[in-house]
Amino acid sequence: MVVDNHSQEVFDLTPRCPKTQRGFTLVELLVTIAIIAVIGGMLMPALSRAREKSRRAHCMSNLRQISLGLAMYADEHRDFLPYSTVEPGKSQSHLRMIYNEVPNPRAFVCISDQTKKIGTNVKTLGAENVSYAYVTGLRWHRTPDSVVVADRGLTGSAVGSLWAEDSPHQIAGGNVVYADGRVVFEMKLRVNINPDNRVEPVP
Repeated sequence: MVVDNHSQEVFDLTPRCPKTQRGFTLVELLVTIAIIAVIGGMLMPALSRAREKSRRAHCMSNLRQISLGLAMYADEHRDFLPYSTVEPGKSQSHLRMIYNEVPNPRAFVCISDQTKKIGTNVKTLGAENVSYAYVTGLRWHRTPDSVVVADRGLTGSAVGSLWAEDSPHQIAGGNVVYADGRVVFEMKLRVNINPDNRVEPVP
């Protein structure tokens, strides 16, 4: 140590070692990765549920468009809903008839339905372009609680029937259009489908 007698300043001339930065040890790094993995594992189910909820809402939006289209069609046909004599056992045959009211083929495919693809034209919808099953033999608003359209994959037509594992929203349930225009997500079928009608299967 040197003292300057004139200025009374003290100069420390002791050699100093440069400071070194301490990095993560392997154990600390592994613990950090483990914590991130645990947090990720906790968040993934929540994110998956949020994504499916968003897709379910998108599907409901599709069915609201179809419901509105059916209402417009019925208004022009004395409350009768579409019925096609060409392949009457197939939902797409009847739904093609609302091509004026619902011109966008995207409305007929649920975003959660990985087995279907968007068609090019509503007039030419095929089984591969429709995610929804259509119930024939109904008149709009005559029986408000009757099911008109539903997500494909219903396992039956009686109260309590569930949706199959390969349906758009799997066993969680399905979206349903009732004959008064309501669109509701149901965990299981809430009403019987009239024995005079039936859910037309979509292969």
